[in-house]
Formats: sequence, C-alpha cells, structure tokens
Amino acid sequence: MGLALFLFCALPADALQTPRDGTCFVYPTPATGNQAWVVFNMSQGGTANISIYNEAGDLAAGISEIESAGVQQVPLDLTYYRRGIYLCRVVLSFDAGGGQTLALFKFMVRH
Repeated sequence: MGLALFLFCALPADALQTPRDGTCFVYPTPATGNQAWVVFNMSQGGTANISIYNEAGDLAAGISEIESAGVQQVPLDLTYYRRGIYLCRVVLSFDAGGGQTLALFKFMVRH
C-alpha cells in the first residue's frame, strides 16, 4: 500500500448519521471513489487514533487527530487502496484521562 494522503473535505449532509456509542463507520461503503470518511462520536475532547488494516491484517494507514467532543468525520484518501475488504479500528484517548476502543468496522473499497 502506498502512503495515504489526508485532506479536509466535508461529509455530505445527507450522509451524516450519529454513530452508536462505542462504534464507528466508514462512509460510503462500498467506497467507489478515492474519498471516504471515518465517522465516530467522541464523548469528550482528546485524540483519535485510527488504524486501517487490509485483508491480510497489514496496516494500510494510520491517522492521529486531536478532536473535540461530538460526532467527528475524518477524511480517508483511498487513492492508493486496492479493491477489497478493510478493517477500521478507532482508539480514543481523552484529555481528562481514560479512553475507549471502538468496535472494529469492516468496509469495502470497490474502485
């Protein structure tokens, strides 16, 4: 996998859903273009560490961002991703201490 570049893009308003507590999702799935978003809810401000793994379990991308409380949408550049199934893991570390590991989410890239 090549180095993924991450650009700020707004998620389409009709696509935004509120993720259930402890979960994340990738929109759209299947992803047919070069851009997708990892969406999750932060109960408080802190750091979100996002890991994307390919079907073989190899790390395809790692993102670390400082986020405020609320629903977050992190852009994911899929330009160098091959067609296939990927897993998304989001680990949150809160500024006030503690953290949360969200449930793994499976998504498909089909371009």
